[in-house]
Amino acid sequence: MFNLDDLRASLRWDFAAQFEGFLKIERKGGEIVRPVANIHQMRLDEAVKAAHDMGVPCRIIALKPRQKGSSTASVGIGHMRLKAKRGRGLIAGGAHFQGANLFKILKNYAESDELDPKACKVMDTEARYLNGSTMERITLANPQAGRSGTYQFLAVTEAAYLANEGVANADVVTDGLLKCVPMEPDTIIIIESTANGATGYFFDVWQGGITLEEFKAGKAGYIKVFSAWFEFNDSRLEPHRVGITSERDYTPQEVEYVARLHREQGVALDMDQVAWMRYAVKEECRGDWDKFDQDYPRSA
Repeated sequence: MFNLDDLRASLRWDFAAQFEGFLKIERKGGEIVRPVANIHQMRLDEAVKAAHDMGVPCRIIALKPRQKGSSTASVGIGHMRLKAKRGRGLIAGGAHFQGANLFKILKNYAESDELDPKACKVMDTEARYLNGSTMERITLANPQAGRSGTYQFLAVTEAAYLANEGVANADVVTDGLLKCVPMEPDTIIIIESTANGATGYFFDVWQGGITLEEFKAGKAGYIKVFSAWFEFNDSRLEPHRVGITSERDYTPQEVEYVARLHREQGVALDMDQVAWMRYAVKEECRGDWDKFDQDYPRSA
């Protein structure tokens, strides 16, 4: 006989299963849909599961491509964690709109959650859970924000851009906030950002990070999560829409990119992927290949 409590117990620490089976998100077009986890979201989920199963703290540093749902997963993981076990969560960004956007994601989760209906009520800057958990959102432009509390979940979004968002002494502020999460089992920190050059706090943490395999082998540190743009199923476009009918239609820059990727990483792009790349370079990066490499990196 079907037992909802048993189902809840079996999925309590399984973000991907909750995400795909019981939650909803808002797509770019505005419609509310049941999602399917992509490769980046699955990698975040795998790191969290590994830490929980090992009974150790979870620390993640995620280098994300634009518009691929990294923040969507980070918020969902926080929602899962605070439902599973009483605690305090915090979402931090450099600007108010960043936290507000992530709280909008949380609100969709709370209102659509079929595994734990009405378990969470989301207000403007705080969400409250029936088990006593809370989630807050702050801007790190206030250097004292969040530093007086103790948290079991923390997500810092666009960490490489905090200084650009007016956060004075961004490295010091971020470092102080991270110390508010104790090194205890089932505590989770996710620092995520799109790329912004080879300097700064985010870059330094990334450089000192470890692989998931190293983590599973017992090494402590921030687990590096990265996904290249061509690993995503939605990074594809019908070639004829951008004037490609065969490989002979590739520009010299596209030919060089394809050859270099194959030479360095053994990855062979198909025409649908090259067509998407052409569209992204032109429409999203204003023809700037360096900007494309930064927003949609092929490697960490």
